[in-house]
Amino acid sequence: RKLNRGLIELAVSQGIREIRQDTKRGLRRLSDLGQHFASRRFSENIFLQIHEVLKQEDSRYYHLIQNVLDYVEEDTIKCFGINLGYNSWTYGVSVIRQRFQEQKLQGKKNAKPVSWLCELPYNSEKGDPSERINHLSSLINRKQQEGVYTYALYPQQTFAQNPELVFLLDRHPDCDFLWFFRESDLTEAQLKVLKKHNNCVYLFPAIKEDGIADVEIAGKMK
Repeated sequence: RKLNRGLIELAVSQGIREIRQDTKRGLRRLSDLGQHFASRRFSENIFLQIHEVLKQEDSRYYHLIQNVLDYVEEDTIKCFGINLGYNSWTYGVSVIRQRFQEQKLQGKKNAKPVSWLCELPYNSEKGDPSERINHLSSLINRKQQEGVYTYALYPQQTFAQNPELVFLLDRHPDCDFLWFFRESDLTEAQLKVLKKHNNCVYLFPAIKEDGIADVEIAGKMK
């Protein structure tokens, strides 16, 4: 797996350079590369859908990808992208399917594949911070054995009340995280801390002009 990841990192770096030179042609080539490395039906279907979308010359995804290249650091694109596309959707899903087939062979009637995405609620008002992080870290270690590499963090308090969550990102660099924030007004110091972690996408409440939270948007600070 380490060899495959090394090859993918080289290929993705080359792909990003090609996308910067010619967005449409580069994205199609990168999509073809994803299909080449896809080894299971789940990941194959994802890349086939991406390929179909990119056939449309006026697809809005071209503009979206260009914004990602303009505003997101390349190391973050590679780290999060490979963790999600390879560790989770390719290698992880293959482990999930294998374990599911083994359970069926063992005659377990209620056997079903686990989800590739695990939700992690977090309440900073319960227990000691280090104990909470150790508990979540142990859970992630167990889930990785099952093939789960993607996690959604749902803190019940603001970042100022649970800054220890960043240690979870450090402990599991092969995983990717979606961190749903309750607030959108972080300080420069807080943003500086979050920007150090390339394996996480931070999602903030989008505030309309009337001050009412409308939808949530994904963003990664550059």
